[in-house]
Amino acid sequence: MSRGGLRVILDTSFLLPFLGIRTDEPVMEALPRLRGHELYYSELSVLEALWKIVKASPRPQSSSGPMKTSG
Repeated sequence: MSRGGLRVILDTSFLLPFLGIRTDEPVMEALPRLRGHELYYSELSVLEALWKIVKASPRPQSSSGPMKTSG
């Protein structure tokens, strides 16, 4: 165990606020309580967080329709 704190593995919902994405209120309220603890996360949680960001991002609108390729 770390000095005075616990080892905590974070779920994806706890990583999203660190990436600028707001999550549910209980998660947001719990974030300050993580201070002083040793935090860990899975590489899969990072991948899932990035996927959620991509899904939430607005898609660019094209006025000319689908792109055409030459050849």
